[in-house]
Amino acid sequence: MDSHIDRARAMASDASTSREVLDQLARSQYAGIRALVAKNPSMDGALLEELARDSSLYVRKMAARNPNLPAGNLVEFAQSDNKDIRRAVAGNPAAPVEILQVLARDESRDVRADAAGNPSLPAALLRELSIDRKGKVRRAVAGNPSTPVEVLAGFIDDKAPTVREYLEKNPSTPKWILDRMDEIRELATFRASERARRAGKARPDFDVDPEWARRIKYWGYAKMYAVSTDPDSPPDALRAIAKHVASLFRAEVAKNPACPQDVLAWLATDSNRHVRSAAKSNSNYDHYLSECWRANQSMVRYCPDRERVICYGLNDEGARRIVENWQAPDSCTVAVPISPDEFDCLWDSGIIDDLNEHYRVLIDDYEVDAIGGDLSYALNCVEPKAEALPNVYVAIKAAHDLGTAVLFCF
Repeated sequence: MDSHIDRARAMASDASTSREVLDQLARSQYAGIRALVAKNPSMDGALLEELARDSSLYVRKMAARNPNLPAGNLVEFAQSDNKDIRRAVAGNPAAPVEILQVLARDESRDVRADAAGNPSLPAALLRELSIDRKGKVRRAVAGNPSTPVEVLAGFIDDKAPTVREYLEKNPSTPKWILDRMDEIRELATFRASERARRAGKARPDFDVDPEWARRIKYWGYAKMYAVSTDPDSPPDALRAIAKHVASLFRAEVAKNPACPQDVLAWLATDSNRHVRSAAKSNSNYDHYLSECWRANQSMVRYCPDRERVICYGLNDEGARRIVENWQAPDSCTVAVPISPDEFDCLWDSGIIDDLNEHYRVLIDDYEVDAIGGDLSYALNCVEPKAEALPNVYVAIKAAHDLGTAVLFCF
């Protein structure tokens, strides 16, 4: 039975499958198979229109994403009360401009974000969405290869880190923008280091053998490159090269499978984007993070993609750590998971926008930020909706009563 379904799925997804076979599969009792037929790029005409009226929402969504769906169906779907259907139309590259104009101004940030990521969206609408209050929407514009260069340039110093990350990954982002982002980042790193030095603090560091630090001073380019790329190089040598002034060698150390885990984690925060990218692409990088997660090595690490969490400090130390670096020891904090329904209610309530404006922070989807100090305003915002937002209320009320801080990890 399973092999029969697997073959049916494979044929439903294959663009070379004959029309007669697709007609049969479109009438399958399994919605998953009908959805694959609706998504098939070779589908068009009456059968695709029939799937657009399927009883399964999932099948209708797949049909709405198909560029071959007639414009009349797209117009009908664009007026749907279901957000997921409108999202599918907003991301369809064949959607008429008139429809995209409407969906680009949809009340749902998810619909606007899908429209913003559509390569067919006109430049005027991309400019409009580039100043959207929601980071998720701006992120989609920053990653859209059709976004004009002058609009991309406006994201260089965007307050949302993920927007800047999408800008760096956009294949249409010119080199001068990437270079400018590096300059800003390196300047920020330098200023942060200076502030830390004056405050008696320092960036988390690792020890380097003085003998190896002395040796590499006399190495030429060829030997430095050879040692930094050799998986059999001594760990102490890699530690020393990881602090070399040339980012080229730091990047090679970050790629090296023999790079010590503490050095790898350190290079993942390097001021140079190529070094950071190399460290995060190292097969040991995820292993290091997962070990930290499992062992809870002195810090609480949350993954926004897996769980939406509000974390509040139990004491002054918890508040200080939360506000300064968005992390705190387990003993100083309590994490309160937020269900998807409560999260949606929180967004729809407008409370997040009020908190962002009042506390001058960026709490957003796929963003992490904290509020501290006087939480009376936050409590007043949440209290009237405590019944619908029980966990949000509990976290903010506890932090308010304890005089600490709250971390939003979405």
